[in-house]
Amino acid sequence: MQLFKRKDKKLTKQNSRSDSVDRNISANQSKPILSVPLKTAVTNSKCYDGIPVPALVRNCIDYVEENGLDVEGIYRVSAFISRLDELERQANSGGIITFADPHDAAGLLKRFLRQLPDHILQFPSLVPSKFENVAETCKCPFENPCKCQVVSKLKEMLEEAPKENYYLLAYVFIHAHHVIESVGFRLRFFIIFIF
Repeated sequence: MQLFKRKDKKLTKQNSRSDSVDRNISANQSKPILSVPLKTAVTNSKCYDGIPVPALVRNCIDYVEENGLDVEGIYRVSAFISRLDELERQANSGGIITFADPHDAAGLLKRFLRQLPDHILQFPSLVPSKFENVAETCKCPFENPCKCQVVSKLKEMLEEAPKENYYLLAYVFIHAHHVIESVGFRLRFFIIFIF
């Protein structure tokens, strides 16, 4: 299943630079999106196509994919805290969110993920430690596809996740893959900065 398509870099660079400063992203309602349970965030920030991921998350990811994949340290270099505070206030009050640069979008995405009250891998049939314990049993080399049954076990466990958790994980991991592809192997472990 393909959740979103990789955009053509040439097309992206031509179109995104001209509108990177004045691209407006509107929060759907005057209801909190950050610091609330994921299901509440999805309800309060609905996507136009019904996919159960907060529109705020998709907008942040889209903005980074369009304007930030070529920015060095996109998730390592942080936006100003005062700027993120303002973006959070705007998002939670239903205001228009304007990203001045890719670090705004990346920072707001990181803040959203960090402020989720429940771990994204925590749901009735799974606790994060159980997921981590299964993942740690894989003895396959990192560069090769996993040949043991760990990947199958992890997939089974994720299929039991609420749809909001499942789709958020999918979007974050697909986006992480795009960032890793764009910066190359040397920054392969950038994802630790997201979580």
